[in-house]
Amino acid sequence: MTGLYGMSGGIGMKISKNKIRITAIIILCVAVAVLAAVLVIRKDKNKDNDDKFTPTIDSDSGEIGTGSNYSGGQQGIRIPGYPSITVDAGKDNVTMNLFNPEGNPCYFTFEIVLSDTGETIYKSDMVEPGKAITNVKLQHPLEAGEHNAVIKISTASLTDGKAKKYEDMLSNTVSYSEVSKINDAAGKEYVTVSNDTLELIKKGIEYGDTSDGRFDITIGKLSDLWNFSEIAENTDSKDNEVDASVVPSDAQIQSELSHVNYHNIQINGNDVMLTDPKAKLDLGGIAKGFIADKMKAYLQSKKITSGIINLGGNVLTVGEKSDGSDYTVGIQKPFDESGEPICTVKIKDKSVVTSGIYERYYRVDGKLYHHILDTTTGYPVKNNLYSVTIISDSSCDGDALSTTCFALGIDKAKELINSLSGVEAIFVTDDYSIITTSDEYEVSTK
Repeated sequence: MTGLYGMSGGIGMKISKNKIRITAIIILCVAVAVLAAVLVIRKDKNKDNDDKFTPTIDSDSGEIGTGSNYSGGQQGIRIPGYPSITVDAGKDNVTMNLFNPEGNPCYFTFEIVLSDTGETIYKSDMVEPGKAITNVKLQHPLEAGEHNAVIKISTASLTDGKAKKYEDMLSNTVSYSEVSKINDAAGKEYVTVSNDTLELIKKGIEYGDTSDGRFDITIGKLSDLWNFSEIAENTDSKDNEVDASVVPSDAQIQSELSHVNYHNIQINGNDVMLTDPKAKLDLGGIAKGFIADKMKAYLQSKKITSGIINLGGNVLTVGEKSDGSDYTVGIQKPFDESGEPICTVKIKDKSVVTSGIYERYYRVDGKLYHHILDTTTGYPVKNNLYSVTIISDSSCDGDALSTTCFALGIDKAKELINSLSGVEAIFVTDDYSIITTSDEYEVSTK
């Protein structure tokens, strides 16, 4: 259920000598998503700065002082009230009290816009709940007088902020990420990384061992060579039909494949290095699940007992539904654009992760090339599978295992799953048959 909440108000004030009184109109536009008993605050889809979202915490924010007023509602978000703001004329460094009340489930970003010109004279970074900005640097000083202004308060959920934080840390497409720094220093030197990045890299190495190298986080250069995401996204063909020239040559494939070897990752404390200067880390096969697990842990730390985290292909449930029943999670029918699932599974407090060849692919003369690469050949995996879904406690495990099991094929994948505790798999074959590793979970095709 989605609701839209808004409020506005204004007040006229007298002018003091050598002072600027800003008559403030508060604009708050918050998208609220409610699932079971969980309130999730999302970014406003209508605001014009979604692409600029960053969880960077404003360095000028500190603890909220006494006397801060707010208006609040039943939904659990508290809104500051600003009848007027008085600041010194002719100065760009001024004192205000822009605060995010304690207990709010979201970051605040403050923007002050002059009503008569539409000029933005100040915009903050993210302000955490329980923090306030008291020292504001305006774009330029203002002359004495009364200036009508709008204070815009944009919101981003705390989980959105955490997701962006991890993306900035783990993505190999973000130039300043820790993973990118490791790749840039390959064959040269160690890079000191955070505990989270270290944890994920170690997890990737662990699954390299578990899969006998069929899952390998040093696959970055080989993935770049095939370039599935960009080519598939830019084709105008309904069937993703492209020119044969996009397919790499065998010589190119074998060259990049020779640098896929997770044993070339060296770890010394929090220092990480790729010993092969032509190797490249790519944590895309495991990072989304890792982030989902971190988000779940955060929600649980806030005493949230029911909810769903959906990161697209990765569904992680928190507890059970508020009425005590199981969640029903749909598994996508491969290559079907209707959105109808091929089957559903009932779970509680579990992760459901699916990897399939229909996610990123292209065709050349009708032949399909997909993004799940065989680390023994360098080419897309060849078997009779369309997708593999893993049910597990950890979404990170599900991420790695879904790719691993697809690469192994049904028989070897079953052996692996049966050797693991608390993990089950659902296979969809190329004739749309559904095969499960057990009947522990209720899987329905109706």
